[in-house]
Amino acid sequence: MRNILIFKGPNSRFEEIIKAHNENVLSLYEILESRKKDEDGSTKVGLKDYYESIIIDSTDFSSLSETGERLINHMLTTFVYHFDIKHIFIQNPTETIEKKIKIMAKNNSEYNLEIIQHTYPMITKESLLNIYQNYSGTVIGQEKVKEEMLNVLYTIYKKRNKGEPLVLMFFGPSGVGKTESAKYFSEVLGGNKIFRVQMSMFQNSKSLDYLFGEEHNAKSFALDLLERESNVILLDEFDKTFDTVYSAFYQMFDEGVFRDRNYNVNLEDAIIICTSNYSDLTTIRRTIGDPLYFRFNKHIEFDELKKESVIKIIKLIYDNILEELDDSEKDIVVKARLIDYILSNVDTFMKQSPNYRRIKNFVGDLINSLLVKELIDDIEQ
Repeated sequence: MRNILIFKGPNSRFEEIIKAHNENVLSLYEILESRKKDEDGSTKVGLKDYYESIIIDSTDFSSLSETGERLINHMLTTFVYHFDIKHIFIQNPTETIEKKIKIMAKNNSEYNLEIIQHTYPMITKESLLNIYQNYSGTVIGQEKVKEEMLNVLYTIYKKRNKGEPLVLMFFGPSGVGKTESAKYFSEVLGGNKIFRVQMSMFQNSKSLDYLFGEEHNAKSFALDLLERESNVILLDEFDKTFDTVYSAFYQMFDEGVFRDRNYNVNLEDAIIICTSNYSDLTTIRRTIGDPLYFRFNKHIEFDELKKESVIKIIKLIYDNILEELDDSEKDIVVKARLIDYILSNVDTFMKQSPNYRRIKNFVGDLINSLLVKELIDDIEQ
């Protein structure tokens, strides 16, 4: 019996699956290059006498032509029987390649075909409690967001979403914790780096080819989705793109499926978070239109930072920067009582619509200014 495994999911999991088969491996590159001849008739790549497995990861398809994509089953059959291959492992094939492999297995009872869809960690009671207890220490000043997130996540925790994705719009002023919140939820709910796409990048034909799919051997949004490590998907700056782009997400938001000309991606139980600087629901609905607006499960508003939140953020940033300084620099900053000076001017700072980035730059600049002055004074003495 010859085993064929098609795996749909991230590289890290695929590497775990194939690690017991890393010896006597034939790659797609070797298969393709061994079919080419130099001018003297010799092959460009020499092959060994024995191989046990063929392993093809998703990056290998970049060297495959359209003809090769259509004839891949015939190529594999030739090498399987020549080397008596026992195992074939394929990661994230296009729909065309998957169809060809299925035909290959169907037409020969000697093949055993298995298709594995990667499963992501489910929301647990512990992860909900983690958010309840720790979110406010990571994202300051957004208590209401924590409550609303716990309410919507409870639906997936109890599996009442029936596998459909949870689609959320985070809206409000810039720099108040929207993106940071999405990253935090990804870490808590799955422990992996969030899948993040800057929507503002979709402004030209090349970026649209990435979104809607072009050639099978080109990088695409769908392939990146297949290879994501986290089931939390962040579409950042969702308000900085245009209508043509929005239309790509109708099926994804509604059914948990994203399709382009090459791939069909399953987004079961995914948490899709779109961030924006919209100020209110009316503006959101008018801008993105009803068909997309009503596909969101929840629109969660982030508030402007209040004075007590700004004070907490200033202290947090100050402490973080202080930890990065050497002992002599710390001594200079502490002796200057810089934190007291900053906190005494909070009311003035509040008039400038403070957000996290502005506060970080403000505190960082003051500390650097103090240290640079000390450095210059030392040189001039």
